[in-house]
Amino acid sequence: MTNKHKNLLLLILIIAFGIFLRTININRYLTWQDEAETIINSIQVIEDGYPHGYFKGKPMFESISFIKINDPIYRYASANYYGSKYENNKGWLTYYYLAPFIKTFGVSETSTRLPFLLFYVLTTIVLYAFSNKLFKNKKIALLATFIFAIDYFAIYHGQQARYYSIFIFLNIWSLYLNYLYLHSKKNIHLFWLTTSLILMFHTHIVLCLFLGLFFIYYDFIKTKKIKFNRYIIYNLAYFLLFTIPWLILVEFWVN
Repeated sequence: MTNKHKNLLLLILIIAFGIFLRTININRYLTWQDEAETIINSIQVIEDGYPHGYFKGKPMFESISFIKINDPIYRYASANYYGSKYENNKGWLTYYYLAPFIKTFGVSETSTRLPFLLFYVLTTIVLYAFSNKLFKNKKIALLATFIFAIDYFAIYHGQQARYYSIFIFLNIWSLYLNYLYLHSKKNIHLFWLTTSLILMFHTHIVLCLFLGLFFIYYDFIKTKKIKFNRYIIYNLAYFLLFTIPWLILVEFWVN
């Protein structure tokens, strides 16, 4: 067996071990409040085509408060839906991703959590490629994937029916694509980086903003490896084209 085949076999075994750790007791605990919100928003996508602030004819509330609030503006108003009929606090990618699984397999702790393990597999593959490219050492790359496979917090968040596993994947994928763009200057890498940021925007807007600011600082200020050119303008226009209309639709500024 060649070294290439050995490394591939080890990577597959690490992925399988990580999946095993993430499926242990995956249905042991009932879905908690934020998971339930994700599931309800996904059901709304199936029934109405978009996530909104009502379920079975009743308004949804982001959290339960035992503090009496007299101000009529904030009394019984959810931060996620106040001022708009749409869910305008987070992006909708998670809900559209989960919706077909719910439609096919129904709602249970297992059926709503297992789909997010796919992003663990994708993250591990990208992490291996990124580590190998960064350190030019396949053993270090395999070690990085093994650490990710057994990491307690990665397992804990990866088991949940939330956007966490999607964000982890998009974050590492974006960092990898940015690395490739910095070192190759190929516009195809910039295009896929922009696409990744668009997907991250539609997963969690604030996290996308922080990562975007990091790239601006690192690429233009710290390393000074990227110069502003027309291709960056094209990709900026591409990003705005697939983000600004959503902000207008949901009236994001009211939240």
